[in-house]
Amino acid sequence: MNYKLLIPLCLATSLVTGYPVAIAEPEPIAPMAAASQSVWSRFSPPEGGFSILMPGTPEETNQNVGTEEKPLISRGFSSIRENEGIYLVGYNDIPEEERSNQKKLKAMLDSIPQEFAKGFKGRLVNQKNITLNGYKGKEFKIQDSQGFVFRGRAYLTNNRLYLIGVLTTKERYLRRTIPGFLNSFQIGDSRGTTQVGNTTANPKPTISPETLNSQLQLAVCTQNWVGAITIVDRMLAVSTLEKEFRSQLLAYRQRLQGFASSGTVVPAEALPGCSPGGQKKP
Repeated sequence: MNYKLLIPLCLATSLVTGYPVAIAEPEPIAPMAAASQSVWSRFSPPEGGFSILMPGTPEETNQNVGTEEKPLISRGFSSIRENEGIYLVGYNDIPEEERSNQKKLKAMLDSIPQEFAKGFKGRLVNQKNITLNGYKGKEFKIQDSQGFVFRGRAYLTNNRLYLIGVLTTKERYLRRTIPGFLNSFQIGDSRGTTQVGNTTANPKPTISPETLNSQLQLAVCTQNWVGAITIVDRMLAVSTLEKEFRSQLLAYRQRLQGFASSGTVVPAEALPGCSPGGQKKP
């Protein structure tokens, strides 16, 4: 079977040709006011086998990238954030007869950055190998002549290819939001259970409260608001969490969402436990 795994490419390039968002420098929003304008929430579609923080309500786009005899439906989801860009996530299953060919799968994963660059008619700025929960992946950045930048990541599981990315002309204003969005992607549903295709694997190993607290402190000190929201979500998933602490976490999460949606930069001295350089205090 001859096919190409082009989920996000099909979705993203169609959006590039008629980019509907007027990108402008964001105006500063007061932190308290921003909390009531939160738009980020964890998104985990049925049978998607993943979760990620997305702004607003993602729109779904499906497309057959296989053949008439052997259809292969790719699923893509996009959220347009005014004054920022387009946030994308998508996947398609790898045909069963292709899953055991490790050489071909590796070649397919390695080719994704260049394929995207061709699709965007842009330049591949950089790429690197990455992993997530043991799954191999690629991280890359593409820029075209019109000033559009696409920063994406692709992950290859046992039977599925995932791709996430952000398309924007204002990368410099999203230096925390873009990494936070990409880092919020989890292979598994919102409960941490891996559901790829029709298979269910064991839940992710439990992370100690001390580790989560340390990760949260670091995310806050570096003002990675989307990453901090992801860690708070992991805390909220603990079944033995006391009711009072859960309420405090939910309120804190709302505040973080406000910061993330507005791109708020908080003075370092206003962040407890953080040094002026944006790191945790020893």
